[in-house]
Amino acid sequence: LPSFLALEGFQGPHLNNFIALMYISAFVGNVASPVHICLSLTKEYFQVGWGKVYRFLAPPLCGALLITMLLYIF
Repeated sequence: LPSFLALEGFQGPHLNNFIALMYISAFVGNVASPVHICLSLTKEYFQVGWGKVYRFLAPPLCGALLITMLLYIF
């Protein structure tokens, strides 16, 4: 986080929005990754394909990312 803050040069009111955007981006990337052990085990347990898993996960993850991006922009 400190290295990204130095690159962006944020100080003041936009700092919280930037931190929220970084947090949600990392969260979405972690949860959506097929390497994430919980996702892989759940997929195997319920014997479904990756397409069904991502159809279920995509709307809430994209929604969270979209809301955070809008907060960052405005």
